[in-house]
Amino acid sequence: MVRSGGGEDEAKEMVVELTKTLKEGERLVSPTRRPDETLRKPIPIKAGYTLQDEVAIYKSKGALVYYAPSYDPEVDVSKPKTKSAKRNERKKEKHLLVCHLTFVYVRIVV
Repeated sequence: MVRSGGGEDEAKEMVVELTKTLKEGERLVSPTRRPDETLRKPIPIKAGYTLQDEVAIYKSKGALVYYAPSYDPEVDVSKPKTKSAKRNERKKEKHLLVCHLTFVYVRIVV
């Protein structure tokens, strides 16, 4: 059931007819061919709509750090730190310092 000839002309005619009615910012997805060689209708897309295929894939901060080593999460922070966050940061620094000093002391003594 292969049709020859007229399919391309039909597609061009459909596209020309639909482009006359498009408003500013709208666009048209050209007709595609089915396996049985018939044509699908061209699809008009409204202004401002993003097709699902063109939407950017969401990446978490962890994925950004893993895949892009130049990503710095400290720069991305837009909110000021809360009182408890500052206190936790000080505790963490103190803990790291104590652990490091303990490790150094154990190595010297032993």
